Amino acid sequence: MSETDAPHRIRVERATYELDHAAVPPPGAVEIGADAEGRILYGDPARRSSRKRVFLAARPSGLVGYVRPDPPAEYGLPDVLRAAFLEPLPRPEALALLGVLSARHVVLIDGRRLGGARDTLAAAVAGVALEPANFIQQATRVPEWALAEALRSRWEELAARVLGADWVRGLVSPELGYVRTVTPREVVLAWSNREPLDVGETIEVRSQDNSHPPLRARVIDVAERDVRVVQADADRAQGVGHGDPAYFLPTEGLPS
Repeated sequence: MSETDAPHRIRVERATYELDHAAVPPPGAVEIGADAEGRILYGDPARRSSRKRVFLAARPSGLVGYVRPDPPAEYGLPDVLRAAFLEPLPRPEALALLGVLSARHVVLIDGRRLGGARDTLAAAVAGVALEPANFIQQATRVPEWALAEALRSRWEELAARVLGADWVRGLVSPELGYVRTVTPREVVLAWSNREPLDVGETIEVRSQDNSHPPLRARVIDVAERDVRVVQADADRAQGVGHGDPAYFLPTEGLPS
């Protein structure tokens, strides 16, 4: 393909990218996937989640760039739910939706993972619930098994509606992997989830046996199967052990 033959728009996952001749290819660009037409995409290996810009092979310069329109910085979980559920949800459906959000993070097309603690999720769901105040009161008392039961027959419908909302790329597990190697300066994680991850993202390593509080760490390198992280808070000496599980943390901010 020559630069003059480059398509004006390409479709990648659920986003439409516009041709951007001013986009500068990153050093060491690598294959990161394919667009909807099967053309090989190239990009920055350190920006696997956000993929703000992608590139196609073209002559004579080698790569031609495309840019993705992103949601506003303030676009969050309440906005997703308002776009997905135009009619208020009765309590059984609202509880089932809480179950969906407790089990999965909502990932926007810019890589932001939306989620949080039970209270945060319940407040977001209350915004589309038929009885908001009563729902929040009940949500604080509902055990995990009851959420799973409410979700049993409703998962496919509710998940499809969330995925159909503006700017949503996917629903994914918060689990990243587990600790493989511990050194004095870094921790290496086995990247078992394979969900796209950016350098600079914050993850959390939790203890298997409650021997240490959760450790927040910053991603410094993403390899084919491993992720290298360093402790995010240098003032707190916290130990981690082999096999400790690691989790993606939801964020309202753009990837660093």
